[in-house]
Amino acid sequence: MRRKDFSVLIISFLVLTLVSCGKFQARMEVREANDLYSARKYEQAIAKYKDALQKDSSLNEIYLNIGLSYMGLYVPGSTHPKDKEYADQAIKAFREYLKYKPDDQNVNGYLVQMYLNSDRKEDAIAYFEDYLKKHPTDVAIMQKLAFLYAQSGKFDEALNWYRKRASVEPNNAEAYYIIGVICWEKVYKFPDTAPDEKERLISTGFDALQKATQINPSYADAYLYLNLMYREKAKLISLDPTAVPEDKVDEYNSYLQKAKELQDKAVELRKKQPAG
Repeated sequence: MRRKDFSVLIISFLVLTLVSCGKFQARMEVREANDLYSARKYEQAIAKYKDALQKDSSLNEIYLNIGLSYMGLYVPGSTHPKDKEYADQAIKAFREYLKYKPDDQNVNGYLVQMYLNSDRKEDAIAYFEDYLKKHPTDVAIMQKLAFLYAQSGKFDEALNWYRKRASVEPNNAEAYYIIGVICWEKVYKFPDTAPDEKERLISTGFDALQKATQINPSYADAYLYLNLMYREKAKLISLDPTAVPEDKVDEYNSYLQKAKELQDKAVELRKKQPAG
C-alpha cells in the first residue's frame, strides 16, 4: 500500500472515531439532561440537550425534550419578557420536532397548548391550516382548528371546519352534533344577531342535529339540543309568550310542544344509559 493511501486510511479512521466518540458523548449528555429534567432543573437540562445536539445533529427527539423543558419554565398567561422568550423557544422546538414527525398528535397538542397559553391563536391557525393542506383528512386537527377559530370569535370559519370534519366522517354522529351545538350557542348567546342570520343558523344546526339522531337514534344530547332549537324557532315568532301574533299562535305552540317531546325523549334516553 502506498504511503499516501495509508495516510488517507488513517485520517478516515480518525474521523470515524471522532464521530463515534461525539455520538457517544451526545447520548451521555442526553441521559444527564433527562435526569435534570426529571428533577425540574429545566434550564440546566436545556443546556445539556443543546450540547448533545451540537455533538449529534441526528438526535431529532431532543427538540421535543427542549420544547418540554421550556414549557416547564413557562408560566401560562404571563406577559413577562422571560416567559415570552420561554414560549417562543418552546414553540420553536416543537415545530422543529414536527418537521421530522409531523403526525405526532401529542406534540401537536403541546404546540396548540403553547399557542393558546401565550395567546397566539392566529399563529396556531396558520400552522394547522398549513398542516391540513398536507393531511386533508386529519379530523383531530380539523377539530382543533375549528376550536381555535371559535376561540378567536370567527364563527363562520369555525363552522366551516366543523362541516369539513363531518364530510370526512359522514357516519360520525358527534361530528354533526357539534355543528348543531355551536349553531345553537351562536343564536342563544348573541341575541342581537340579525333575524335572517338566526334563521340560517337554526336551520343549519337543526339539520345537523337531525342527521346526528339518524346516525345514532339513542343520542340523548342531540335530542336535547333539537329541543333547544325548537325553542329558538319559537323565539323567532315572539320573544314574549304573551305577545304572540294571533296568526302565529298555532305555529308557536307547535314548536314548544315539539320541544317538550324532544326534551322528554332525551331524559328517557339518559335514564337508559349505563351509570358512570
